[in-house]
Amino acid sequence: MTDASPAISTRHRTASLIMLCLDVVGLLVLLFGFTIVVNKFRLIFDDLCEGRSLPALTRFFLSIPNAVSVVFFAGAIVGLVYKESHVTNKTWTLIINNVVFVAAVIVFLALVIAMFLPLVGDIGELGEVKS
Repeated sequence: MTDASPAISTRHRTASLIMLCLDVVGLLVLLFGFTIVVNKFRLIFDDLCEGRSLPALTRFFLSIPNAVSVVFFAGAIVGLVYKESHVTNKTWTLIINNVVFVAAVIVFLALVIAMFLPLVGDIGELGEVKS
């Protein structure tokens, strides 16, 4: 072993812990989005759509039950914390944390697009009615 390996290990451990915190915060934000925000949008769509069909992505996110969201995100958080304490190779924990972070960002963007896509269509229809 070289003298640089303990420093790299310390940097990886610190970076992995920082990414773990970001992952947990991100997953909690997604949990909030899936349980609270999606339910609010469900009510909005019930009032606005009145028989019109929603885009497939929107229907997909609206079909996920709150219990499934809670179990999935709680399990992901517990798994990440468990991994951090039991995997000794901190390079791998850092890689896993980065992958989870990127996946959480992608899911968040998909959720935002899914919830606002029907509203954009409704706004477009309002513009056509005025013309």
